[in-house]
Amino acid sequence: SFCSACLTLSKSRSAELHFHGTRLGLLTLIGPDAGFVTCEVDGGRWKCTRNLLDRWAYFWRLSVVLLLDELSPGPHVAVLTLEARKPDKAVLKRPPTGPLWARCCREGKEHKLWLMHWLIEEESDLERAVVCTQHQAANGNGAEVDCTRQGRARLCGMTQSMGGRRADL
Repeated sequence: SFCSACLTLSKSRSAELHFHGTRLGLLTLIGPDAGFVTCEVDGGRWKCTRNLLDRWAYFWRLSVVLLLDELSPGPHVAVLTLEARKPDKAVLKRPPTGPLWARCCREGKEHKLWLMHWLIEEESDLERAVVCTQHQAANGNGAEVDCTRQGRARLCGMTQSMGGRRADL
C-alpha cells in the first residue's frame, strides 16, 4: 500500500509514521544528493541504516528501499532520519552534472532524502490466513466469518482506503 508523504528531509531531520504492519519501506528518488538513512521502530526495538548512494546515483531515479521486515504484527511508530554524514561520492560511476545538480549545490541542497511514499505491508497472506482461521474458531458457531479488513489511512489531513492496511501520518 502507499502512504503519500511528499516531502524532502535535509540532514539530521526526521519524519515519523504511526502504522500497523510487519514490513516497512519507502519509495524515493536516489541521486547524487542521496545519503545515509536510519529507521528506528518503536524507540529502537528495530533499527536499520541504509546508504542510498550507489554507483548509478549520478542521475536521479526511482527506487524502492526495504527498511525493516519481520516486525511483530500490530501498531508501530517509525522515525526515519537522514544522517548528517555524507557518503563518499567516489563510488559514483561518474561525477554528477547538469543544471539541476548545479542548482542543488548552489542552494546547499546537495544532501537530502526524497520521501515520496511509505510502503507498508500489514501481514503476509499466510499470517492473514492464520488470523482468519483463529477468528473463525473463536466464533464457535460454525458460521462463515468475513475475514477482510477495512483499513484506512490519514494522509495530510485526508482519509483514504488502503485495502486492508492502516497508517497515520
